[in-house]
Amino acid sequence: MRSADYGTARILLMKGSRKDALREFRRVLRRNPKDVDALFHLARLRLRMGHGVRARKLFGMCARLDARGRWTREIVSYLKKLD
Repeated sequence: MRSADYGTARILLMKGSRKDALREFRRVLRRNPKDVDALFHLARLRLRMGHGVRARKLFGMCARLDARGRWTREIVSYLKKLD
């Protein structure tokens, strides 16, 4: 079951409230550091904010934890953009 913080973070991200979304994704990850979806969206957000090094690290963490491969294709695509 998804936390309310995750839903709030996604809504804030869609509205363009990057700093607030960043705060909420961090809150989700404090509660569950292995939340692959939150890691993926936080990595995308970091990339959009111009934080390529942080985004790369988060995409790497997400790839290692994503046992089902849900985000694999997208992660590879974003990492290519960072090269």
